[in-house]
Amino acid sequence: MAYLLEQYVRFLEERQSQGDVMFESRGKSEDIRLERESLRLGRTGINGKQLHSVLTSKHLKIRLKASNEAGLQIVDLVAYPSQQQILQEYGRPTQITGFASGIIKVLQGKYYQGAGKANGKIFLQ
Repeated sequence: MAYLLEQYVRFLEERQSQGDVMFESRGKSEDIRLERESLRLGRTGINGKQLHSVLTSKHLKIRLKASNEAGLQIVDLVAYPSQQQILQEYGRPTQITGFASGIIKVLQGKYYQGAGKANGKIFLQ
């Protein structure tokens, strides 16, 4: 989470913009761990002032799947196909289905290419 959040903050800063972060609830204990990690990041990772200057909310947003949030639904649609594409690009065994293939085609031109680097597409090991 730390790496992704740091990259998102840099992206927003480069564009002199603001954004939001929302997580899907995984259960009470998991949500508590997520909240603790976000607080730790504000203290030891990303500068808290830097973080709050680009994020529209000062509090971590955790929503249930049943809340029917549009952003969480979009993530559900693109996360798995994106993962499969990146695994394939890094030579990992995977099988991309017709649906995933269609999503991948739509996403191809959407990856962020800041300063000539493919910052929007990374394989985290």
